[in-house]
Amino acid sequence: MFSKADRKQIKDHGLDEKEIKRQIELFRRGPQPVNLIRPCVIEDGIVRLHLDQEPAMIQAFSQAADKGRFSKFVPASGAASRMFRDLLALYNTYPGLTMGKLEERANANEAAAVFGLRFIRSLSRFAFYPELVKRLKADDLDVDELLAEGAVHTIIEYLLTDKGLGFASVPKGMVLFHLHGDHAHTAFEEQVLEGIELVSDADGIVRIHFTVPPGTSEKIDVSLKTFIGEVAEEDDFDVELGYSVQKPSTDTISVTPENELFRDDEGKLVFRPGGHGALLDNLNELDADIVLIKNIDNVVPRPAADNKLFRKKVLAGFLVHIQQQVFDYLKEVIKGKSSGAVLTEIAEWTVDTLGAQMPTGWERWKLDKKRDWLVDRLHRPLRVCGMVPNTGEPGGGPFWVTDSSGETTRQIVETSQINTDDPKQQSILEAATHFNPVDLVCGLRDYKGKKFDLSKYRDPETVFISSKSFQGRPLKALELPGLWNGAMAHWNSVFVEVPVHTFTPVKTVNDLLRDEHRV
Repeated sequence: MFSKADRKQIKDHGLDEKEIKRQIELFRRGPQPVNLIRPCVIEDGIVRLHLDQEPAMIQAFSQAADKGRFSKFVPASGAASRMFRDLLALYNTYPGLTMGKLEERANANEAAAVFGLRFIRSLSRFAFYPELVKRLKADDLDVDELLAEGAVHTIIEYLLTDKGLGFASVPKGMVLFHLHGDHAHTAFEEQVLEGIELVSDADGIVRIHFTVPPGTSEKIDVSLKTFIGEVAEEDDFDVELGYSVQKPSTDTISVTPENELFRDDEGKLVFRPGGHGALLDNLNELDADIVLIKNIDNVVPRPAADNKLFRKKVLAGFLVHIQQQVFDYLKEVIKGKSSGAVLTEIAEWTVDTLGAQMPTGWERWKLDKKRDWLVDRLHRPLRVCGMVPNTGEPGGGPFWVTDSSGETTRQIVETSQINTDDPKQQSILEAATHFNPVDLVCGLRDYKGKKFDLSKYRDPETVFISSKSFQGRPLKALELPGLWNGAMAHWNSVFVEVPVHTFTPVKTVNDLLRDEHRV
């Protein structure tokens, strides 16, 4: 299957032939759809915390925060070009685009034109508008005159290309998201401000780790340290910033539509990034205890963030509360002196709280077998995931599923993992009441304080296959099990309802026009 040059290329990429062959086999047989049993709903897979529980959760959070147990992990590898996709399409499709042409195409219901028209008409409302005005003025251009003349192409050019702000080629986190008075803040800066409020310990140390595109960490670090220096004039804290990129060793092989090795014009194998599931390696290498995970674009202006931060503290405190109970039960079980009644009580808690399935014939099992089962079920990484009431936003959701061993567990499932041609599966999907906003709190250490090897708790079969193209030819690409999907399939997972206002994603630039992104 592989030539000598192929083997060298595979080795240089940090992969091995066995893994490449496994990936090719996945292409050939295809990923098996997830078998949905029912959606997770309130009181059946999703916890709804009540007001009288919140003070205890806040106290648990505060005590853990003071001890320095919390860190932030922010996936920020995405490019801003996705935010500006429709504007890029207009720029490339209509050279010299005018307002008249834009309105004509919008009236014809061309999606990109409708999007672009709203953008141009709202231009002065964006946080990056003052900076855009400056860049135009540096070339003796006036934005008001350009708008009066209908010179849409020039405005988009200065927004997206290196002539101006260059947003088409920067990381998403570098886009100016919000205005705080006269100061515009990037998504990276908003994440730092949130971290200062959220994960600062008793000594004022704030630990934040960003995954970023290759070659960008130095520029981002310089920008953030300048920003932190300005903010630190008013407060006493020390922000410890970390950066990492997706490793080449997590890239996946590409194949032709016929599932043969895809080669470029020079005859070399083509590897592609393995998707956000590749970030499991980055997470696994963190020297961290409890990690708060949230996407780079899910931020609001700091002055409007208090309620959102409160909900996050409750979520994190709930993990601390559950984790302590897990540790206490594990120590009790491992001592080996508990009665059958005590082991049954622990097993029932494990079923009720962690979503485990009570083994058939439990009552007839010997004590040693019961202890072994409990240790296996309790001694795992733990995550508490916020779940938002379904409002039609795209994204995965919480479901009870049956895994390959026949066990029923609760998982975050993407629509692409579901066989929607099956009427029963489709009806379960449509019955979902909540979706996943990527608001996770993850416990990465065991009861002895030792780090889990997270790679042992993923389901390697839960991959995604998509159709792409390279050098004008079609190919099939493989994405690794998603970070909060298959990559965490065998964690202990607890789903908690969080208010919809805690989910404020910016998938397109026009999302910044929403009320939650304005002070």
